[in-house]
Amino acid sequence: MLAPEEYDDVLVVVAHPFGDVEVPLTEWLRVGPGPRPLVRITRARRRSGEPVALSEIPARDQRGT
Repeated sequence: MLAPEEYDDVLVVVAHPFGDVEVPLTEWLRVGPGPRPLVRITRARRRSGEPVALSEIPARDQRGT
């Protein structure tokens, strides 16, 4: 499980009906999907390129709430 102090090092790919976008996990947590149920994290990686399993991101943070 990622520790909150690691969040700044993680980039997430967010699926959106108009196209996917890669953003820092900290930005996703700040903005999140709000009431948009079709917007979600599909992939994650560290800034070094190392993949991060979605199971490493707490579910509440994947929802951005």
